[in-house]
Amino acid sequence: MNNKHLPNSYHAYLLRYWAETDATWRFSLEAAQSGEQIGFADLSQLVAFLQEQMVQAEEKNPDPIGDNRFDSFERRR
Repeated sequence: MNNKHLPNSYHAYLLRYWAETDATWRFSLEAAQSGEQIGFADLSQLVAFLQEQMVQAEEKNPDPIGDNRFDSFERRR
């Protein structure tokens, strides 16, 4: 991926999720840029991590100029 045209607030992750034998859901993210993997014991930890990433990005760049194609989510068939 060519990162020189991406804003500093851009992050891409591969999300994996699976059920353990006791039906507990586990989650992991793999950063596309670095390959770093981060594991989460539950959905609330995953969401908290993503929220913190967004807060940090906002603090670094409070007025980002970016792509607004994803302002609202639409499921595509």
